[in-house]
Amino acid sequence: MGRARARDGAPARHLAPSLLLLFLAAAPAVVDAAPAKHCIALGARDALLAVHLQNDFFDARAMNGAYAPGASLAYPLDASYVHGENVRRGALAVRRAEEVVPVANAWMRAVDRANGSVVATLDWHPPDHCSFCKFGAKQSRRLDCVWGCEGTNGICVTGAGVPAAVFDSTGRCADAVSESDFQQSRYFQWPRHCVAGTFGSRFDPYLNVPERAVRVHAGVEQSEDSYSAFGGRRIRADGTRGASLLEILRKKNAKRVFVLGLATDYVVKETLRELLKEEEVFDDDGYNATTMSGKEDGTSTVAKTKRRAFSAVLIAAGSRGVFDAPGSFYGSDPESLSGTTKRDLIALGVSVVGASSVEDAMRELCEGTCDDDHDCVDGDGGGGGAGKLDEKICVDRGGPHKVCVPKPKVIAGVDARVFFSVALAGVLGIVVVAVTFRGEIVSYVSNRAKRKGPPTDFVVLVETDIEARSISHWSPYDRVRVVKPFLKDRTFSPGGRFSPPTPRFQSRTHTATPFNSQV
Repeated sequence: MGRARARDGAPARHLAPSLLLLFLAAAPAVVDAAPAKHCIALGARDALLAVHLQNDFFDARAMNGAYAPGASLAYPLDASYVHGENVRRGALAVRRAEEVVPVANAWMRAVDRANGSVVATLDWHPPDHCSFCKFGAKQSRRLDCVWGCEGTNGICVTGAGVPAAVFDSTGRCADAVSESDFQQSRYFQWPRHCVAGTFGSRFDPYLNVPERAVRVHAGVEQSEDSYSAFGGRRIRADGTRGASLLEILRKKNAKRVFVLGLATDYVVKETLRELLKEEEVFDDDGYNATTMSGKEDGTSTVAKTKRRAFSAVLIAAGSRGVFDAPGSFYGSDPESLSGTTKRDLIALGVSVVGASSVEDAMRELCEGTCDDDHDCVDGDGGGGGAGKLDEKICVDRGGPHKVCVPKPKVIAGVDARVFFSVALAGVLGIVVVAVTFRGEIVSYVSNRAKRKGPPTDFVVLVETDIEARSISHWSPYDRVRVVKPFLKDRTFSPGGRFSPPTPRFQSRTHTATPFNSQV
């Protein structure tokens, strides 16, 4: 008999993954809890990246700073910087970008006061940078799209198949990403923006960057573009290039990195992606082994594992996108490019917080974490211990912070969940074995008599007529072959004995021992 199969034709043993999921479902689930104090508190190992909050990325906004309550004017605004009552519009303006400024000010102030690291990045281009859109000889220099592009402000979407008379692709950026995009005819070039030393390259006038903040400049090379802040470096007073952003974060011993700025769907996105790629190597005891070696020759015998060097957090209230629209998904329409960007970042492991204030955002980030069991009091119990403390406990599950889980019930000293999980797994295991080997089990039970071989102790009763002719035939597998009227209502015992009354006819009893005995 063939192996039993599931209803859809797959082997029954393939039910095992489903059973495993049922088993895991019985494990304790994370529930709401008061945040761990060391999670919601900013500290020296926290860093904030304020990405490209420069004038050329802002739309027109009030020159009196009404969009940034409580902020001070960082530098004077002369007539060339304003248009009427507003700060003039930037060359590559991002809609609603002014809403980011008060959020960025609050975060920079909070991280700086906590002795954390604030890094402010700047797009810093030479006058004829490779990323600037150049119109062909037959086209006027206008700020609307004239070939295969979407949007306004002179954005060029060009590539290998676009005629040079429309967009002049000579002198385009030679970095790997730009070259790949060009060959696929999806190469973006932008209007002239953030030229080093110009008003457009400066921070928003009401952005209050702390004195201790580190400034990192990106896009400084003539022939290369950078869509990530990790392509930037410090520029020293003498104009020479200093440490890279990654080197700065490692030197500061940062572990948790918050990111905000412009624009969500370009530089902010790529910065977060690069952040998650950085890894550290640890030995089995948990010690950082990135630069450790076990021998003088530089080799190591200690087993090592890799883990992400930083945890990344996107501050959605402090970020706006080029292709963005207001909506319910962390401030963006989920179908906009910024909305899909946030969804993709979450899938990669980025934490996204939507609250505007620092305090609320930190509680949102740390929801479900705890320091001890007292943090796991139900929300309706208050903070004074009036809640159902015995229903939840604080446990370490190997993450950066402990979490609250339901307190397991105990049966005879055994965790009830464990007890029932093991019992359920055992029952389901028996079912799987029975279904999988159903044919073998049925065959085994059905043929147990044949496995014993031919019988060696049986009784053959033969009734003869007056001429002594045999009228019975028997098989070695039959215990009794002859049942004639003279045996009717008589009893027979398996031991070969029977006790009939005196028969009406003469009869003989033979005991056959071998299989091929003859009577």
